[in-house]
Amino acid sequence: MRILLTHASSELYGSDRMAALACAALSGKGHSVTAVLPVAGPLVDELHTADTAVRVVDIPVLRRRDLHPARILGLIGRLVPALAMMVRTIASERPDVVYVNTIVQPWWIVVGKLMRRRVVVHVREAEPQSAPAVRKLLYAPLLLADMVLCNSASTRDELTAMVPLDAARATVVYNGKDWSKYRVAARARDTSTAPLALTVVGRLSHRKGQDIAIRALVGLLASGHDASLTLVGSVFDGNQEYADELTALAEVHDVLDRVRFAGFQDDIRPILAATDIAIVPSRIEPFGTVAAESMAAGVLTVVAAVQGLTEIVESGRNGLTFPSGDHAALARQCAWAADNPAPAAELARQGQCDVDERFGLDTYQRQIVELIESVDVRESAK
Repeated sequence: MRILLTHASSELYGSDRMAALACAALSGKGHSVTAVLPVAGPLVDELHTADTAVRVVDIPVLRRRDLHPARILGLIGRLVPALAMMVRTIASERPDVVYVNTIVQPWWIVVGKLMRRRVVVHVREAEPQSAPAVRKLLYAPLLLADMVLCNSASTRDELTAMVPLDAARATVVYNGKDWSKYRVAARARDTSTAPLALTVVGRLSHRKGQDIAIRALVGLLASGHDASLTLVGSVFDGNQEYADELTALAEVHDVLDRVRFAGFQDDIRPILAATDIAIVPSRIEPFGTVAAESMAAGVLTVVAAVQGLTEIVESGRNGLTFPSGDHAALARQCAWAADNPAPAAELARQGQCDVDERFGLDTYQRQIVELIESVDVRESAK
C-alpha cells in the first residue's frame, strides 16, 4: 500500500514523534510511506530513520490566530497556491491512503477526498475552550474522512459532541513509546542540601500553562520549601511574547534565579533524572505524552485534571492531579510530596508500572497498522 502522511510540523515534540513512530510501523510492514512537511527540521532525520521518504511542501498550518476575522483573507490568500501544490503532490505520489496527522491542515482532508483517496485523520488536539461555532467549523472536515483516530477518549468525546461523527469511524489510539529508554536512576533527594527540583516539559505556550507552574513555585517557597523550576521547551514562531511574559512573571515575584529556561531538549531523560516532581500544568491537553514520559522515568508526576491527562494519571494511585489553573492547589500537591517522600515514591513506582502496561509502543504501532490497512481493505472490497 502507498501511504502519504501529512504533518504540520518538523520538530520533535509529542505529535511529531508519534508521526515518526507511525511511519516506522507502516514501513516496517512493507508499506511505501511518504511524509509531507511544511518546512524542513529535525523530524526529517527521524522520518528517514523510519524508512520514510520526505517531501517539504509549503502548505499553510491553521493557527488559532488565523480564525480571527481580520486574518481570514490572509489565510485564504496563502491557501490558493497551496491547493495546487497539494493536488500535484497527491497526483505524483499516487497514495492509496492519505493519513492526515493532526487537524491543523484540514485542507488535506478535502483535497484527498476530491481526488478519490481514502483519508484517515489522526486527531491529536481538541479545542474545548473555543466558541462552539469555531469548534464545529474546525471539526467539520472530519465528516469527510473514512476513519478518525483519536489520541484519547476525551478527544473523541469532544469531537462527537460538536459534529455528527459516526462513532464507528472514531477510534481511540493512545500514544505509545518504548518506555524502557526512559527508565532513569532515581534521584536521591536531600532537601537539606538541594532544592526540590520541579520540571515542566512542553512548548512554551499559554495552553501548556508554564505561568501556573511559576506561580506554584512562588507559593511553595512561601510555605517554607526550598525549590527550583526548570522549563524545557521553546515557543512557536510569533509567540515570543509568552516567553517574555514568563520571564517578567518570574522577575515580579523575585524567583527568576530559581527558574531555568532550558529551551528545547531533544533528549529529556537527563533532565528527568535530576527531577523530583514533573509537572504538566496544561490548560488544554488532549493526551499528554510528556506525563507518560515522566511517569516512565519513575518521576512523581503532577498534572492538571483536564482532558486526556486524567486518562493517564489517577490522583492518589499513580500520581497527583490539581484543578486546572489552580496554582495554589499545585503548590500544595508539591509540598505534600516533599513532606511525604515514601508515599510519593510509591505513587511514582505505580505510575511507571501503569505506563508500561497501558501505553506501550507495540500496542500503538500495531493499532496504527491494523486500522490503516482496514481502511484499504474496506475500500478495495467495494
